[in-house]
Amino acid sequence: MVQKLEGHFFHVLKDGKPNVQGRVVSSAIPGWYLVEFFSWIDGGPAGRKLYELSDMKDWIFYRHETEWVEAVAKYSKQ
Repeated sequence: MVQKLEGHFFHVLKDGKPNVQGRVVSSAIPGWYLVEFFSWIDGGPAGRKLYELSDMKDWIFYRHETEWVEAVAKYSKQ
């Protein structure tokens, strides 16, 4: 079953910890997603970019914002 990614939050890990964070905004073209990045400093928007699904294969996705926030707290304790 293919899961829709629109609206999902994500982290991209580096050295086992979140390095990049954001949310999938939309899929205007099949197989391509517009993502919005968020600043680590204030949580505000930090840009948008199109990614092909194959480039997102190692990203960690969260269906709900609370899961995403809790994941950061978990990684911070490591």
